[in-house]
Amino acid sequence: MLSLDGADTLTLHRLYKEGKLDAGGFARFFREGQVADALIPANPTITAPNHITLATGYPTGKTGIVANDIRLPGMPLAKKVSGFAADIDTETLWEAARRQGLRVGVSTWPGADGRGERRSADWGLKYTNTGEQEPGLRTVHGWQGPRKVGEWTLIPCRDGEAPGCWAKVLKVLEGDPPSIEIFFAGQYPLHAYPAEFEAALHRDGLIWPSAPADDLLDETWAGRPGIDLDTWVEQTVRFSTFFMDATLAAARYSEWDLLMAYTPVIDEAGHQLLLVDPRQPGFSPERAASLDAARLRVWQSVDRELARLLDAVDLRTTTVLVVSDHGMMPAHTRIDIDALLRDWGLLVLEADGETPAPESRADSISAGGMCHIYLRPGLPDAERLLEQLRKDLAAWSDRNGRPILRMLTRAQAAEIEMDHPNSGDLILITEPGYLFRHESDPVTDAPLSPTDTYGMHGYLNNHPAVHASYMAIGVGIRKGNPGTFRNTEVAGRVAEWLGIEKPSPTLPSSDSYALPVRGVRVP
Repeated sequence: MLSLDGADTLTLHRLYKEGKLDAGGFARFFREGQVADALIPANPTITAPNHITLATGYPTGKTGIVANDIRLPGMPLAKKVSGFAADIDTETLWEAARRQGLRVGVSTWPGADGRGERRSADWGLKYTNTGEQEPGLRTVHGWQGPRKVGEWTLIPCRDGEAPGCWAKVLKVLEGDPPSIEIFFAGQYPLHAYPAEFEAALHRDGLIWPSAPADDLLDETWAGRPGIDLDTWVEQTVRFSTFFMDATLAAARYSEWDLLMAYTPVIDEAGHQLLLVDPRQPGFSPERAASLDAARLRVWQSVDRELARLLDAVDLRTTTVLVVSDHGMMPAHTRIDIDALLRDWGLLVLEADGETPAPESRADSISAGGMCHIYLRPGLPDAERLLEQLRKDLAAWSDRNGRPILRMLTRAQAAEIEMDHPNSGDLILITEPGYLFRHESDPVTDAPLSPTDTYGMHGYLNNHPAVHASYMAIGVGIRKGNPGTFRNTEVAGRVAEWLGIEKPSPTLPSSDSYALPVRGVRVP
């Protein structure tokens, strides 16, 4: 079960029909297996909630994973938890399979990160986004490595360490000896569980390469020193190869019944390169064509990796399921709800300019096209404040052409299957083309500003552009088009193929899935 983060079904079908996916990966699903018209994601159409829905069969109102970042009931406004690490209120596929005596391996599937028994398969590779050395540009004097502009090399990042950092020569500078300007892609640890599996990955020579350096590409586009588009794509293609290397290594490690894997690169290309709307900052037909060609290169890299996967498994005994969590829509304008909350006296920031102060009465947490507004726990006038907030936001939206499409209280969120205590007191949903300021974006003074993120998701799941992909091939799969269905159906299908009960809507006992790991390598 492989997830291609951000792989929308419209692009998949279009590229296949145009003959641009010809490496033997995607095309083989079309010729020999099943490719659905669409897989309807859960609301909100973002990564953490939908990977947990895919792995459980339950909407976010049941799992509690309602966003990529969440504020739990009673939690102060200054606190939050990651939706990738929060407790899941239903059983998952990896738990259900292990509870019923099957063996499960994982390669970076969100939620199965080894943090406790409920979040652990029998073995798994963890996703890492914190580096020991972050990407950056450097001028190196007396460089002894390659000097050809455009050449990549794998080098030690620190004295005495094994090779672990990719670098590219950007420019050769005159001098004796000559100097070079070089891009260091960053050095990242590789973490897996149990220790025996991590050691096996190191023996296989796996090196976490680093995600593409979005910030440095943005710097170049802003006219400052950074990396060019080709370098960004080359990084992304290497990242794509790494995730398939890791998946195949997880498959070799030991006997397994279910293997769950993940790759993020199509999502990253969508966020960075989806320039298709003249309202987007920096749009021109020429630039749009250049970014579209780069995005195609990323899809084609995934096509090659899928071909590797299909060549490596025996489809007479194995079912291969490829899904995605959501699609992508072009964005042109950013909404900063916190700027409004500050203007209205509801949000006060600490000296760091980011953390809500204790006297704050409301704060927002956003992800793409959806925003959760949380009121401070225990406010005596919470209902009155919530109603006033709705009126003020409606009036503000009306004055600005209605960028806010809908507003729902937590109870009303049942309409979109998001009525969970982890949801905000008020949930805001944007019109397509707008996105809410992400927590990692700079704090702004104005509630509306141009966005530097070209592609976004998180919008309601009734938009075809955010519909996900579904492909299956192998044992038990009849060739043909299965039509359109919801991603809440996926976990049940996988359970049926495995011959087990689907994940339970209630939590399993703590000792029902803690099975021993044999750690025997097989061909």
